[in-house]
Amino acid sequence: MRLFHGTSSDNAASIIKQGFSLDYLTKGSLGKAIYLSRDFDKCAEYGRHILAVEVDEKCILKDDFLSVSTFTPSTESSHDYTFRSKFKEYTLSKGFKGLELNEFNEIAIYDLSCILSVKIYAIK
Repeated sequence: MRLFHGTSSDNAASIIKQGFSLDYLTKGSLGKAIYLSRDFDKCAEYGRHILAVEVDEKCILKDDFLSVSTFTPSTESSHDYTFRSKFKEYTLSKGFKGLELNEFNEIAIYDLSCILSVKIYAIK
């Protein structure tokens, strides 16, 4: 499955040369992950350099926000790291390495082994 990732020129060069890394990430709406989208224009909001990323579709859990948000309920808010980490825990507990929520226009990759290839796609 072809997805896109928008980033800066420096980050794009580093990703092409060394691959993605989860080491430098802090937080995102679906937890610590590489964020991709089927929507080219959405990715352009994050950087002019758009990468085409081939992902093993069998790695991706397609689900809805309600299922994940009720997984191990907590009193944490959606802005809290504990809440965001639920997305990764939920996905991995189902045997998947990435998550695509029906309500979001992005896919979170928690395990880099499901990324098959990365190449420069466009500069916008």
